[in-house]
Amino acid sequence: MTHRFASPALLGLLVLASGCASTSAEYPSLAIRDVERMSTAAPQERGPLPAPAPATLAQIDPLLAEARTAHAAFTAAVPHTRALVQAAGGSGSDSWSVAQVALADLRSHRSTAMIPLASLDRLYNEAASAGESTLAISPVRDAAAAMLAEEDAVLDRLIGTIAP
Repeated sequence: MTHRFASPALLGLLVLASGCASTSAEYPSLAIRDVERMSTAAPQERGPLPAPAPATLAQIDPLLAEARTAHAAFTAAVPHTRALVQAAGGSGSDSWSVAQVALADLRSHRSTAMIPLASLDRLYNEAASAGESTLAISPVRDAAAAMLAEEDAVLDRLIGTIAP
């Protein structure tokens, strides 16, 4: 008498199919829950946000002064750098190398101007995260960012004119 055994593939399929035979009571419903429904209620109005701590506010003006000082140093270095860039010869020449060093110095001034902006960003983010008003920080932060944007534009123009 010969016995016929089911093929291993058929046995594997039966084992996998048996996993689908569990009851639905073990799994959560896929129906929309109450918290997933959109609320039609009007949003609750909150009062004005509290001002940041006095220690935070005391840092704003010195950081703006620091940004202005760094921007002034950048602006003062631009004419000299521009003259060197305009006089630069081809790549590898002495004048080209001198212009590259002047551009690096100008980038260094820009980096110095980024430090107060980074600090203002930190103050802004800390105030926003703490649920405090950012109205005192925003305009100063925007002013520092505008100075850096101006510096970026100057650097882009100078770098675009120098021979590679």
